[in-house]
Amino acid sequence: LNFLYFSVKIENMKKIILGVFLLGATFVTHAQANKQDVKTFLELSGNSTKYDEILEQVAEQLSEDKREAFKKDLQGFIDRIIKNDIEKYAAEFSQAEIIKLIEFYKSPLGRKMVQKNAEIQGAAGEEAQKNQMELQGIVMKYMM
Repeated sequence: LNFLYFSVKIENMKKIILGVFLLGATFVTHAQANKQDVKTFLELSGNSTKYDEILEQVAEQLSEDKREAFKKDLQGFIDRIIKNDIEKYAAEFSQAEIIKLIEFYKSPLGRKMVQKNAEIQGAAGEEAQKNQMELQGIVMKYMM
């Protein structure tokens, strides 16, 4: 009788463990967004294309005979950064959230945000350079 009780208990434990495992797998699957959709979101939002812009800006400063080799070398580096970004966003956003973000960035307002964000960031960069010179002057005054 004790043997029968023990074997029933083991079967119940197996079911509980299996249930917990399946429930955990459901949460992990739910939390992970599709990486291809995340890539699409990053492209639409300008988060991945900014690297291409930086690549082009730096390449323009090189002699023409070195540009293609430079771009080829740097592309592997950029691909790794984008892959890392995709992993991070996929872990932090659900598939439903990524789809909503894609829809937003495909909308007129989303496209305007990407365009204006680039303009604002460019102006902010110029302003930061001006402010940096002033800040260096203040710091140097106290360091000497």
